[in-house]
Amino acid sequence: MRRLDCRGLGMLELLFALALGAALVVLVLPALQRYQQVRELRHASRQLLSDVRLAQQQAQALDENVRLVYTSGPPSRFTMQKTDGTPLKHTDVPVAVTVAGVYVLTPLEFRPSGAPLAGGEYCLTEGTQVVRLDVSGETGRVQLAEVASCP
Repeated sequence: MRRLDCRGLGMLELLFALALGAALVVLVLPALQRYQQVRELRHASRQLLSDVRLAQQQAQALDENVRLVYTSGPPSRFTMQKTDGTPLKHTDVPVAVTVAGVYVLTPLEFRPSGAPLAGGEYCLTEGTQVVRLDVSGETGRVQLAEVASCP
């Protein structure tokens, strides 16, 4: 029987392994960055949905109007407040997320009944991903959906 020669990796094998690793990184990195963007946008939209529902509940619990006011940055943020301006909660928006929609110009305000003063939407965008949060003016129902574009 012959004994195998165990000298380790040669220079050619090492270069091949490094080239293969670099190629994998080049292929996987854009997918990871895209995943990060989508994850950040989804997190921000779920947080906004939670804050809208909380503002609705606070209006009912406090028996007074409560509004959600958006201020552009830095940092961009949503502030839940009573009608006298007393802040109840602040939520920062991730830097890469853009916010648009009716409620950016006119704050979303809920009556003590839980119904909004007016229906409208928020549109959150990051890259090519768009999420729309609609608030029904009649029922106060809040819906979140990924869409192709927002008005």
